[in-house]
Parts: sequence; C-alpha cells; structure tokens
Amino acid sequence: MNTSAQAKHWYQQVMAESAPQPLESQLPWWQQVRRQARESFARVEFPTRKHEAWRYTPLDKLLQQSFVPATRDPSLTLGQSRPDLAIPGLDAYRMVFVNGHFDADASQLAGLPAGVTLTSIATLLHEQPQKLAALYQQLDTASDNAFSALHTALSTDGLFIHVDENVHVDKPVEVVFVAAPGEQAVTSVPGIIVSLAAGARATWIERYTSTGQSFYFQNVLARIALGPGAKLDHYRVVAEHADAYHLSTIHVRQQAASDYRAMTMHLNGTWLRSDWQVDLLGTDALSSLTGLCLVNGSQLSDVHTRINHSVPACKSYENFKSLLLGNGRMVFDGSIKVQPQAQQTEAVMRNDNLMLSDDAEVDTKPQLEIFADNVKCSHGTTVGQLDAEQLFYLRSRGIDRHTAKQMLCQGFLGEITAACALPELRAYAEHAIADALAAASGA
Repeated sequence: MNTSAQAKHWYQQVMAESAPQPLESQLPWWQQVRRQARESFARVEFPTRKHEAWRYTPLDKLLQQSFVPATRDPSLTLGQSRPDLAIPGLDAYRMVFVNGHFDADASQLAGLPAGVTLTSIATLLHEQPQKLAALYQQLDTASDNAFSALHTALSTDGLFIHVDENVHVDKPVEVVFVAAPGEQAVTSVPGIIVSLAAGARATWIERYTSTGQSFYFQNVLARIALGPGAKLDHYRVVAEHADAYHLSTIHVRQQAASDYRAMTMHLNGTWLRSDWQVDLLGTDALSSLTGLCLVNGSQLSDVHTRINHSVPACKSYENFKSLLLGNGRMVFDGSIKVQPQAQQTEAVMRNDNLMLSDDAEVDTKPQLEIFADNVKCSHGTTVGQLDAEQLFYLRSRGIDRHTAKQMLCQGFLGEITAACALPELRAYAEHAIADALAAASGA
C-alpha cells in the first residue's frame, strides 16, 4: 500500500471512529453535507506528482503522519493574557480559535455595529441554523478534492462573518487561529464563511500562530461571497510553528462591481500552501491578490491561484514576491482563464523571486488561457539573486555587507508591504521580515 492509500485508509478509520455530531440528527441538511463529504472522500484520491496542480508540491511527509482531529478542550483557553494574540496597537474586533474551536474568553466582540454577524459556526448551528443553511445553498460546498472533502467531513467549528446590505464595519475584524500543543499530533479543520451583502464593506485579518513547540496540520477551507458593490480587504498572515503543515483552500465568488483585495504573507511553517479559486460572476468586478513568502531553512512555500473571468469588463491583478534564505523551495502556480463572453477583461499576473542561497529552488508557472479577443492580459516572472552593482553601491557608501543585503531584501519586498493599508499590520510584517533576515545571517 503506497503512502497516499495508507493516508486515505487512516482518515477513513478516523471518520468511522468519530462520534456523530448531536445536531446532525436534528438538521438533515447539515447531515447531508457531511455525508456527501465522506462519500466524496471515498471516491477521490490524495493528489500525487502526476496531478498538474501538485506537480511541484511534495506530499509524502504530510501523508505519512497520523494526525487525529483536534477536539474541543475546555482547558485550552487562552484568556486575555497572551499579548501575541493581538497585533500591537491595532484597534479591532477579535475572535480567537484554539485548535480550530472558538475561545470566547480570549475574544473581544463588544460594540459590533448593527447588521454585522460575527460568530462561530458551532454557535450558529445551535442558535440560527436556518441562517447557515441559507448560505450553504448559495455557496459552493462541493468537495472536489481529498483535502476539501476531509475538511468538510471532520470540521465542527470555524468562523462566520455576515455583513448586511450597505453596512460598513467601522474597524477591522481580526481572527486568530492558535495551535496549542498536546500529547498527539492533531489536524485542525476550521471552516470559514464570509458573506458581504450588496454594498457592504469590511476589513478582515486572518492570522495563524502557535503557542509553542507543536507539530500539527492546519486544513482550512474558506468560502467568501461578495454581493453587488461589496468590498472586502482581506489580509492573511500565516506564521505557524516551524514544524507545522498548513493548507488553505479559498473560494471567492464575486458579483457585479464587487471589490476583493487580498494580501497573504507566508512567514513560517515547514509546509505552507494557499490555494485560491476566484470566480468573477458579475460585470465590473475587481480582484486583487498580492503576497510575500519568506522561505527559510528547508521550508516549502506554495501559492496557487485560479482566476476565472466569465463575464465582461472585469479586472484581476496578481503580484507575489518570495525571498529564499536557505535550502527551501518556493512554488508559484497562477492561472487566469478568460471565457469567450468575457470581453474587455483586464488581467495582470506577476511573480518575482529573490534567492539568497544557491541551495534554494523556485518553480514558477504563470498561465493565461484567453478565449476572448478584446482583452488586456499579461504575465511575467523573474528568478534572480541580489544585484551586485546595487550591493557595491551601498558598500561604497560605508554600509557593511550584512546591512546592505538586508536593505536590498527589504526594498524588494517593500512593494508588497507598502500596499498594506493598516499601519500596525505593515509594521508587524516588516518586523517579521527583519527578524527572518537577521536569523538567516546569524546576526
């Protein structure tokens, strides 16, 4: 039995031994969602290198692990004593999840404006299941791959955000997913549902961190729906433990004139992958995906994007940069598809990679599929090392080699961090970059 088959057998056994959720018998639609996920998992296989989307992404080490689902443990509450739960100086509504389960004591939700629902999926299932059922009918709940099916079959909690029509959330919503170490290696499976009605506006920060030495697997499935004219600024900060595995699958559905701007930062973790599927379903919709990846040691950082232009006059922009400091690996696989009816499309994709080590590896594959003739589309990618002339210029001004390299690296990533509209988050990211550069140089 190969590694993939062994992993599938293990998780099927985990599903069989998992206790049924009490609400499943009371909510037939929820029972059906989970049953369909289990059936889907039984049909599909874990991807291999033969699958094009996973060609450059090694899975053997992940699938060799016998992770068990993280359960709700009342003793694992963080309270308000952890200073790293909040970004310094940031005034925000805050939700905290520990091993994928909501921690009300560590959260700060007071003062939410009318028309904003910010709660956990488990709470919503108990208190307003009909609201969640209505959204599930609108969202894509199909589990078309093994990881998504596994998530849906095991997930019992997660984040739920809904903003009513024309409501503007007055300050950011910061959601922190904390991995807490235990006796067993666990997989956390937080679900995320974010829905903005027509004309609504919000800023959402999604962060991942850990409490200490911990070996775990975060398997996240996010579904985001933007109504006509809605706007969402979405910041993702993945700073897992150095031994952790992290997979995020993000589905975004945009209606006419909606505006979705996402910035993702891969800062730490042994194996990190973010998968984006953005469907532009209404005219004049705009999607912007930007990000930076720090690849240290033998880490893997993987970004996959799939943008589907299916209607006219939409715009999509992508700009991802990576900095490789050790013998790790960076993968960027971006695809833009312009359907025949999607005339007047404007799409730009860019991926730039800076290597500070001869032992690092970059696999970058930007793709355009264009079936319309009235479009403006482009893509480009670069892989290189520090510019010797720039380094010489700084050295000739009396700047030592170490500081000069740091300045050039920070300047390279500065285009991404400068686009962050939240000064506190921008400072947080710049500090993390400076720490990584200092650690890599032995300073």
